[in-house]
Amino acid sequence: MSFYASASLIFYPAQVLFAMNTIASLTDGAKRVSVSGKLVWVTPEGPRTGVSKSGIAYTVISTLVRDETGSINLSIFGDAAKLAKKGSLVAVTNGYVTSFNDKLQLNVGRFGKLSIE
Repeated sequence: MSFYASASLIFYPAQVLFAMNTIASLTDGAKRVSVSGKLVWVTPEGPRTGVSKSGIAYTVISTLVRDETGSINLSIFGDAAKLAKKGSLVAVTNGYVTSFNDKLQLNVGRFGKLSIE
């Protein structure tokens, strides 16, 4: 599904979903955030796989997303990890922000959505 950002809103065909946040406005603990930007860094080794403590296999890639106000770390899980390429446009809707190693981390979570173009 494609999207485009205009006037601080994300538009999908025939519906408005969430107001956009700038990366500079994000704070630790923020919830229900929507951000769009460009992937300016992607782990050079590509996606890595592992097994969670509960025994579930996962695929993840670490990235850095930048908009006109700043940048934030974003880990992309699952099949979307294989689509993440430097220069791709991404949009996270209904995500949340945490802190890891004293750096802000944008998370998609189970209720959020991630779009990569």
